[in-house]
Amino acid sequence: MDAQLALHGQYGALLLDVLPLDRTSQLALLEECGIRPALLSSQDAFLTIEQSNRLIQKVIEVSGQPWMGLIFGERLNLMTHGALGQAVLSCNTLKQAIELLLKYYRTRLIHARLELLYEDDLAVLIFDFDQEFSPSYRFMIETVFVCLVKTSMFFFGMKLMHQGHVQLSYEEPEYLKHYKNTFFDGVTFNAPRNALCFQRSLLDLPMAMPNPSALKQAEQACNELMARLPQQTSLVEQVKALMFSPTGEQASLEELAQMLYMSSRTLRRKLSGEGYSYRSLAEHAKITEAQRLLCSGEPVESIAEKLNYSDPSNFGRAFKKKTGLSPSAYREAQSGSVT
Repeated sequence: MDAQLALHGQYGALLLDVLPLDRTSQLALLEECGIRPALLSSQDAFLTIEQSNRLIQKVIEVSGQPWMGLIFGERLNLMTHGALGQAVLSCNTLKQAIELLLKYYRTRLIHARLELLYEDDLAVLIFDFDQEFSPSYRFMIETVFVCLVKTSMFFFGMKLMHQGHVQLSYEEPEYLKHYKNTFFDGVTFNAPRNALCFQRSLLDLPMAMPNPSALKQAEQACNELMARLPQQTSLVEQVKALMFSPTGEQASLEELAQMLYMSSRTLRRKLSGEGYSYRSLAEHAKITEAQRLLCSGEPVESIAEKLNYSDPSNFGRAFKKKTGLSPSAYREAQSGSVT
């Protein structure tokens, strides 16, 4: 999971500045988190999920403020989001601004999902951070929704929050009073999603600073950033990579879900959405592992036992069904191809 990228590095720099630390202390904290200082200033650099988790946990620990996501969200403004912020600022209407946000949010936050739905007379902007059991999950949700609400208040006052509300998927935190500074009474916990709901008619509201020329330049910059984004490994590929431990033990659905910071139910649903199941991937991973072990010279009987087949015959039948060759024929073919 260390290779999974999550958060633009410049947010790491902004988060670090929340703490009253001198440069030496900042560098020491970054070293503890496994983050090179250069990552925080590059236009193209992203922190991994692991680095983000460590940094967020460390900042919360040092500050003693578990509501740090709310504080951080308050500090962000459109200019802290680079070209994306400039593009949103230059739009003609709220709808255009949200459409641009949906198109380019991955230039700032890769491992997340943002979408706009319509439910009767409501527009529903849904945000989710894939690792629902990640240590930084609530921080990320708090930051994004405070930023969304504060930005909307800057442009439109209380119009979006009037008859609108925020839905959050986690339970009510102990520091509820801090939520009221931003969301007032317009927040619901233990919801089935994380969403900002507002009157659909408000999408036509004019933005305060439309600028077609600046918008064109900002969009071009966003497109260039999108083209340079690192390619993310799909969930299916992640599952395949994590299926077997270095010692050859096969992970259960629950163990995989834990490694991916999500519930087993969510993992099953996401895999199904990509046309796969845990069982089909487990069988595929078994055959792939068997091929590796055969090429390494491992005896067939030992491979069958390691992969939890009842006996070598069952292993042989399963292997041939998937590859068209018996284990011995596969080993011979691979040996011949090497020579």
